Amino acid sequence: MKAMLDQKVVRFAIVGTTSLVVPAALSAWLRLTTPLADQTIFAISSVIAIEMNYLLNHFFTWKKAGTFTALAGTWLRFHITKAFTFLIGQILFFGANYLTGNFFLAYCLTVLMMTFANFGLQKHYIFK
Repeated sequence: MKAMLDQKVVRFAIVGTTSLVVPAALSAWLRLTTPLADQTIFAISSVIAIEMNYLLNHFFTWKKAGTFTALAGTWLRFHITKAFTFLIGQILFFGANYLTGNFFLAYCLTVLMMTFANFGLQKHYIFK
């Protein structure tokens, strides 16, 4: 089990699953208890997922340590790329939600599509 957890792709999958389940649960709760629009709920859960993702990936997936400056550098690179991928995710979600008419299916499809881009960006740019 430890050997498997030493593989970055497995740790990335664990972080990704956590970052999907927690914001999805928040989305479900917001959708059931508030009058917020689907796009607003998706935006809120996306921000929560992004911050969870950074912290878990920094310390668990890529096992980065170091100075505050190093932490600030990865945080900045992470959030610069997230500004771009967040917008792409919003567009993909809008399209998927329009095409499927199902909030949760659109949510999961969008997250799945963005997962591949995020792993590549993290491996080759953010946590290099």
